[in-house]
Amino acid sequence: TKLLLEVSPTSGAHDPHESSLFRADARAQNARLIDTGYAPVWLDETHYAYLRGSPEAPAQELVVATASDDQGLIVASVPDFADQLQNRPDGEWRFQLDRLQENPADPHLMLVLATMHQQGGDNHPDTYLFMLRLAPEMRAVEKIDLLQHNTATLPYRLSPNGRWLALTDFTDWRLFDLPGGQTSSL
Repeated sequence: TKLLLEVSPTSGAHDPHESSLFRADARAQNARLIDTGYAPVWLDETHYAYLRGSPEAPAQELVVATASDDQGLIVASVPDFADQLQNRPDGEWRFQLDRLQENPADPHLMLVLATMHQQGGDNHPDTYLFMLRLAPEMRAVEKIDLLQHNTATLPYRLSPNGRWLALTDFTDWRLFDLPGGQTSSL
């Protein structure tokens, strides 16, 4: 019954930091500007999430908002995710939140895809996949877990019921039971 729209500027190369986010009805009518951001997803009938930041900002932010008033609350930012990394590369690097994926079975769970770019490196970013759990009231983060890290883009698929996540690091496939936390190799 509702849409979240990401509208990019028409000039030059697409930079998601310059996109405008709108909430509209199912026919894309009565659009209302929400914020500047990217990667919007519906979490349930009343809550949605998106990423925002700017090329000048030191960190992107994960925002959760309610459709009743479109008031967004920052629930996490780049440092919250970077703190989960065991081994950080030497030198200067830029950690970026790239994409969100909602869980159709549990509005409190979402996947966050991030990349780390080393300054002056080989320009091949490391990719990270996190699972984020929101607190029951959806106003704070309860837990962030790093599920996978690789030096290439991570192919993954979430099952339609939101329980299973299949993920590969290009050597084997792993299956995560998201609610239970167990992992098995396939």
